[in-house]
Amino acid sequence: MAKTREYYSDLSYRPSLTQLGDVKTVVNASAIKQSIDTIIYTVPGSRLFEPTFGVGIERYLFEEFSPATGQIIGKAIETGLSKYETRIALQSVEVSLMEADLSYNISVQYIVIDTQTPDSIQVRLVRS
Repeated sequence: MAKTREYYSDLSYRPSLTQLGDVKTVVNASAIKQSIDTIIYTVPGSRLFEPTFGVGIERYLFEEFSPATGQIIGKAIETGLSKYETRIALQSVEVSLMEADLSYNISVQYIVIDTQTPDSIQVRLVRS
């Protein structure tokens, strides 16, 4: 019996309706990317029944701008994604410092486990 490919879906963060009046959803790769984004930006303690959920990346905005802080950010993302996004196999988290505008460019490389498809997401953390 062949294993059927799993189909992921979630409600879109940008609420809108389809032509039939249903709430639009994001599916497959987009649903996983939205989940990763949620984990990275959610502040731990903000979910009542999951107090450790999330990375809360924005809390690092006003830490010392340094390679050490970049390493801390990378490790926090690795830990959060490993714990809360079980549909992926994390390959790497790279944090680059952009001194011109005091920002961090973050690249997360992963493989979707069910399809063995490599994918990535980019995040930019900027002091403004």
